[in-house]
Amino acid sequence: MVTIIRKELLCEYITIQMQTDYFTFLSLWDKNKADKTQQITAKQTISGPYENKKDSLLQCISHNVTIRKSYIPVQPAVPASYNKGNNNKKGTTMLQDQAYNYLIDIIKRGDLETDRIYSINQMAGEIGISRTPFRDAVMRLAQERYIDVMPSKGFRLHKMEASDIDETYQIRSALESYCMKQLASHISTERGYEYYHKLEGKVKSQREIIASSKDPEAFGRKDYEFHRSIVQYVGNESMLEIYRRFMYRIFWLNVSSFTRKGRMEETVEEHSDLLRLIWEGKVEQLDPVLNHHLETPRKINLELIGAL
Repeated sequence: MVTIIRKELLCEYITIQMQTDYFTFLSLWDKNKADKTQQITAKQTISGPYENKKDSLLQCISHNVTIRKSYIPVQPAVPASYNKGNNNKKGTTMLQDQAYNYLIDIIKRGDLETDRIYSINQMAGEIGISRTPFRDAVMRLAQERYIDVMPSKGFRLHKMEASDIDETYQIRSALESYCMKQLASHISTERGYEYYHKLEGKVKSQREIIASSKDPEAFGRKDYEFHRSIVQYVGNESMLEIYRRFMYRIFWLNVSSFTRKGRMEETVEEHSDLLRLIWEGKVEQLDPVLNHHLETPRKINLELIGAL
């Protein structure tokens, strides 16, 4: 039996080979059977585990390759219930997750330029992922409002609107209020004590940044870590996942507010007030202080985009 596989499909498999299995490779073969472009027959027998022979496979190809199935080492059998349909879905999902994580990373690092339109095909090719899972990752990020899809053009970074700002601070208020009250209510426990001192360390780092570089981004990272730790205290993974999903927005909205003169100093004092109330277990007094703490940057950011 002879099956044709294109070079880019082989490279795509190599990229994810440690995350999937041999049967995903078979699905790549099937996807490419109808391709009738130039072929080069692999003359040599490939022996040993595939992952240790990827260089040999790559040496067999220039543009396209015909590989006899017998040349690929036999892998351990899988249960009969593990059919190709499930396997295709698994491979596609893994590629989509890989593309999603890649895009999230470059967005958070600030590698994407504002107002620049990026090609889905070009970026997918650059990282060795086929268009379909990459496009699905883009659509997922568009739903989460990290990016905006431009029909027939590509995508670009999402432009923050007033509704995004309001939504972000509403989510923060709901989650942080509950988690902060839980911490204050259990401050005398070992875990409560541990997280209180973790928060103290974040505030200390913020004071050091004010005394030295006054860098809004460095200060913003510590601010995000302070508030994330409050949510982490509860140990609810679903709540933490929601908070993480908004991380990019939270971080850059904070950084924007910290460019306002005196806002970093105000933030440290507000954090200190919150810590005092937590330590004293004054649960009923937390909401007014937290609401003021979140409302100030919300208004600053709305002013910056001309929404106030």
